[in-house]
Amino acid sequence: MKLQKILALDLALNCGWATSSPKIKFGTATFRDTRFDGAGIRFLRFEQWLIDNGSDADLVVYEGVMNHSSLDAGHSYGGYLAILLKWSEHTRIPCGAFPVGTIKKFWTGNGAAKKDAMIKEAHRRGFNVSDDNQADALAILHLGMQSYAGLLG
Repeated sequence: MKLQKILALDLALNCGWATSSPKIKFGTATFRDTRFDGAGIRFLRFEQWLIDNGSDADLVVYEGVMNHSSLDAGHSYGGYLAILLKWSEHTRIPCGAFPVGTIKKFWTGNGAAKKDAMIKEAHRRGFNVSDDNQADALAILHLGMQSYAGLLG
């Protein structure tokens, strides 16, 4: 199987994303709910975003986070991850995680790099990112491209 397009995700309320084909594109998708929304609306928005933006991917790679800064962040990540894994099974698009420290070390040389270092490295590599979510997604994408280089078409 030859991979044509990899989708990389930094799963969060402000989800960084990057794709590899035909050229590298990246951005931030926001799934925040308002005080007028139901508690699950952010997850419905994420699922619809995946359907709209990920269905042509051959592989999805994402940041495998083990510790979260808050209860809401942990719940959100768990919900997004469950939806991603369900969607992956339904579409038969494989997905896999890279540990946070592995991504940071690959991108900056420091497995404990801070957000500003990730952004700085993205800028050094020629990507005009506007936030750390985009920088993280680009790092995940590049790690995925390197890790699966033998499968890229």
